[in-house]
Amino acid sequence: MTLQAVRDEDYALVATVQGALHAGANDSFLIGRNEPAVQHYHRSIATICGN
Repeated sequence: MTLQAVRDEDYALVATVQGALHAGANDSFLIGRNEPAVQHYHRSIATICGN
C-alpha cells in the first residue's frame, strides 16, 4: 500500500512541484508531520549545505 501511494501520488506531485519552482511563487514549504522521511531528507541536505 505504501509503495502504491508513493508511485501513484508522490512521484506525480513531486514532478509538478519541481516543474513550477522556477516561478518563485513560494519562498518556503511546510512538510507535514506525516512525512518524516521527507523531513529527514531535507534536514540532511540542509546539514550538508551548512544551513
